[in-house]
Amino acid sequence: MPNGDIFFHRYNHDNYGESNSDCNGFPANGVNRYGRLWPVLSGERGEYELANGRPASIYLQSMADATNEGYFVPEQIWDRSNVPCFALGRPTGSACPLNWAEGQYLRLSQSIDAGYDLDTPSVVKAKYRGSAPIRGNGGKCIDDASASTNNGTANQIWTCNGTSAQSWAWNSGDGTLRAHGKCMDVTGGGTANGTRIQLWDCNGTGAQEWRWRNQNRLVNPQSGRCLDVTGGSTADGTRLQIWDCNSTAAQAWYLP
Repeated sequence: MPNGDIFFHRYNHDNYGESNSDCNGFPANGVNRYGRLWPVLSGERGEYELANGRPASIYLQSMADATNEGYFVPEQIWDRSNVPCFALGRPTGSACPLNWAEGQYLRLSQSIDAGYDLDTPSVVKAKYRGSAPIRGNGGKCIDDASASTNNGTANQIWTCNGTSAQSWAWNSGDGTLRAHGKCMDVTGGGTANGTRIQLWDCNGTGAQEWRWRNQNRLVNPQSGRCLDVTGGSTADGTRLQIWDCNSTAAQAWYLP
């Protein structure tokens, strides 16, 4: 668009849109073989850009600029300046609001706010992203204390700093979370609430298995309990433990 907004057509043989010649709506098998622009596709492209670590604000702004006077996102907007049936970049006679587009706008805005694509399931992202931070309570990251490789080193939360102490890789096969070539481990293979989490040689036991559940929970199947920040604290150095799963912020983990 002249103002910099970015929109997309569905595909080049789509005639699901008003006629180019007289603006009649959706003539079945008519001469018009080119549909109008769909704001929802701008939102989907924005999620793609965000997932690739690139800015997505222009796509959210494009969707916002396409809304009608009631701030509803339409199914389609007009794409021609030489056929003045509708204003360029403004809604056509299509469905408005289009619930699909309304939801897309919200998803993209939430993802931009979070800084990563919230639509990607955590289990998928964890499998393919390699070693990277895991963000938790208060925006702090899971941290291996002092970046030590010694067995028994405390696993804790700490201000995110991009160091190797906060670079964790999840193995979808055995469920291990690994840093420094060692595994996140439930001390002594315990199953009780409050059992502390530590770094230990990977050994294939249930104490080192973690599974993603409900998008942002890490569950230890052996105990049936969740990875938890002790006392729900956000202070640097707070130890990790297992605790009954309770859907609190102390048990929410994100993969930026």
